[in-house]
Amino acid sequence: MKTEAVKLSDGYHITFTGKLDLMKTNYLRNVLLKDFKNQCVCFDLKSLSFVGSNGILHFFTTVNEVAALGSIQFQINGLNEDFKKIVKSYNYTHLSFDFVSVLPTTLEKTEATADLIEDEWLDTNPAIQKTDITNAA
Repeated sequence: MKTEAVKLSDGYHITFTGKLDLMKTNYLRNVLLKDFKNQCVCFDLKSLSFVGSNGILHFFTTVNEVAALGSIQFQINGLNEDFKKIVKSYNYTHLSFDFVSVLPTTLEKTEATADLIEDEWLDTNPAIQKTDITNAA
């Protein structure tokens, strides 16, 4: 896990990259309490790889405790919508989350894709017959 902190006019922006390392969570806790007291801190997690939900929970629980102890305001950015259920099921009262919507890629509707979609729909609804309007009399 690699971190990069940038000082902004209203606080710090900290970017996390790599794999979440649970062994560094306590070190991070100590650094935050020592160096970031009474600050606004934005965590950018979009490039952080989570090993599993246990790592996520430990990480957010630690950061939430730091926020309570060190008067640090945290904004957590870059988590995709998949993490929303995990985060919302726990009471992280001192953290603010901004989830990133991961939208499916746009399917351009062309005549070929429309036929493909229609054929797939007809396959799942066998009682309905496809009529060919070009040969209809």
